[in-house]
Amino acid sequence: RNFAPGYYGRAITRRMISGNAPTLDDRDKAISLDPEFPLPYLERGIYWLNNESPNTALEDLETALELMPDSALVYYNIAQAHLANGDFEEALVAAEKANQLDITMLPVYSMLGKIYYENGQYEEAFGALQTYNLYVEDDPDVPYMLGAIYNQQGKYAESLQALNSAVELGNKTAPVYYQRGIAYLNLS
Repeated sequence: RNFAPGYYGRAITRRMISGNAPTLDDRDKAISLDPEFPLPYLERGIYWLNNESPNTALEDLETALELMPDSALVYYNIAQAHLANGDFEEALVAAEKANQLDITMLPVYSMLGKIYYENGQYEEAFGALQTYNLYVEDDPDVPYMLGAIYNQQGKYAESLQALNSAVELGNKTAPVYYQRGIAYLNLS
């Protein structure tokens, strides 16, 4: 039981050194040594998320949540699993809970912005994305969504500025150019 944190630590270290290294053995060993130690469940859930197994991830994340009911990080990863399954409603509930528990967790703002945007809740998306963009200026998806929202609000100059930023950051997808076209069309 006393060695569970050691196995967990080794799993974390291996993941940090080599990406998503196959260290399930260390996670499993930590859980078998101390089934009440929540962090290996969280770590194993993250492993499954990174390996495109959101349903398996949810099993471990739900166990981690039972053991750490006030963890913003657990709720954030639960939201990611629900997003991977296309369940926006459950993802939104988990992301809002993560934000409520830790307002300083920046990735939650990005996630909330994307969920709100996909749900057509543009005012809520705008607030979350602006907060995220204050601190993280190199995410090319954020200025794209902000530009699309500006277009819907009739703020075409602001839209064009945001969409140009998205392109400069490497987002050269068709939806970005489509939204830019809308802005140009309305500015001429």
